Amino acid sequence: MVGILGLFYGLRLKTEIISPGKISTSSPEPSANQPLAEATPTLIPTPTPIPLPDPKVYGPCREVPVLMYHHVQPASAAAEKNQKNVSMNNEVFAQQMAYLAQRGYTTITPDELLSLLVTGSHPVKRVVLTFDDGYADFYTYAYPELVKYGFRGTVFMATGLVGGADYLTWSQISEIAGSGLITFADHTWSHKTMGNASEETAKYEIGTAKTQLEEHGLGPVTSFAYPYGTPSKIAEGVLVDLGIKTAFTTIPGNYQCAKLPYSMRRTRIGNSPLSSYGL
Repeated sequence: MVGILGLFYGLRLKTEIISPGKISTSSPEPSANQPLAEATPTLIPTPTPIPLPDPKVYGPCREVPVLMYHHVQPASAAAEKNQKNVSMNNEVFAQQMAYLAQRGYTTITPDELLSLLVTGSHPVKRVVLTFDDGYADFYTYAYPELVKYGFRGTVFMATGLVGGADYLTWSQISEIAGSGLITFADHTWSHKTMGNASEETAKYEIGTAKTQLEEHGLGPVTSFAYPYGTPSKIAEGVLVDLGIKTAFTTIPGNYQCAKLPYSMRRTRIGNSPLSSYGL
């Protein structure tokens, strides 16, 4: 792990853009009844690309695109709420999903991605669709498009924000999960960056989110996305201890390796045809 992660750790940002909810230093037991986190997640700039890992060390490695979305909504709503930098136009998103269907792509889960890499199967026309933070517009605009094509998707949910302004409610999450198409995964409790978090904080943030998701019938929770895309060795150790099998960064690219399950790369998708991203 040291090679690829060590390079990325050196690139982590020095300043957080949100003000996370206050986390108790006594690390209370995780509960599904935690109060809402006091956070307003904002996407940070994509990190500088880092070298591809050596397949002889970290392989088998395969090209498997993992697409990263945040808000999916009309451009007018994004402008009104000052969310243009983290927003995908819903009409463009619909065109992108139609494109994947027309091109014969099969959508897979993070667990299936890892299995694909471990077994060395050839990932022709495989893609992972991920949605960070759990915004309410996922229910309104993105989810119906996924249902339309029978596409699988993964929502990385900051559980302390559930039910807050502009976020999914537990009722909506339950309805979405009932389709069998959408996996809800761990994104910490308050959208806290893991880049400089202590072990105590990492355990609380990751463990609380995992517990809350599973107490709402959304388990087992086996995947995680680093808020702001910033991994850490401490967080990775916590993920391993909690039985989480994969973790996703914002390191750009499609090159995924079986022996780097906690450093999965993702492509941030904007309002351009998916063909412009190499799909």
